[in-house]
Amino acid sequence: MSGFQDRFKRREKKYRIDEQQYRAVRDYLAHTMRPDDHGSCEVLSLYYDTRLFQLIEHSISKPTYKEKLRIRSYGVPEQDACIFIEIKKKYRGVVYKRRVPASPRAAFAFMAGLPFDEAMRRYPIRPDARPHQTNPWVNAQIVSELTYMRDHYEGLAPAMLIACFREPFVAQDGSDLRVTFDADIRWRTDRLSLTAGSDGHALLPDGDRIMEVKTAAAIPLDFTQVLDDAGILPRSFSKYGTAYVDAVNDGMLDLPTASIPQPTAFPQCG
Repeated sequence: MSGFQDRFKRREKKYRIDEQQYRAVRDYLAHTMRPDDHGSCEVLSLYYDTRLFQLIEHSISKPTYKEKLRIRSYGVPEQDACIFIEIKKKYRGVVYKRRVPASPRAAFAFMAGLPFDEAMRRYPIRPDARPHQTNPWVNAQIVSELTYMRDHYEGLAPAMLIACFREPFVAQDGSDLRVTFDADIRWRTDRLSLTAGSDGHALLPDGDRIMEVKTAAAIPLDFTQVLDDAGILPRSFSKYGTAYVDAVNDGMLDLPTASIPQPTAFPQCG
């Protein structure tokens, strides 16, 4: 595997769009952006939470600061493939993400309490799937943050798996602008493993997508005009949060009643 980013700091605007709006934006992107080098793919995210779902309950209350902990893969992985353990934090509209690569077995062992280095020694990523790590110190710092968050919330365990098909685009001019379309979003609360397939309950009607516009700078004015012309407005949308509410309303989860713990820490800049 080629090199990867282990840290992100950017603003992310989300839009729920229908098929007609999607085609309007795609027509614009055809002239201004190009498909990401990795191409379209299936994204699987396994979210961890407490028994009372304290992390997502805190998140959907729309606080100034919130955080999530998940394991993510691109496609249904084999046991020795490369996946990522991630912290995603949001503070005053800015998203901070930290991640480290691991095999699925190493990730699950780490989340169950095994030290990260020991988990990786026991369950290594196969050689051809290992990413290039340019800064071991940064990796160690992120492992420390992951370990602290894992230990801060008592009883963390796999809570929900969410899968989707992602179509990513990057700017042709070399800027950090990134646009993704997530379609066929599915969720489930059983078989909570990335290696157990990507099936689940549909989150949105057929044809609807979640578009995310990600950049550390402002969205280009001509892109903003395209969104205005198509009647596309930003809206708060969390896949995990929306699926969680659906699961509670459908009687698939018990509504928690416990108080919410304080977040672990404000995100470090850099």
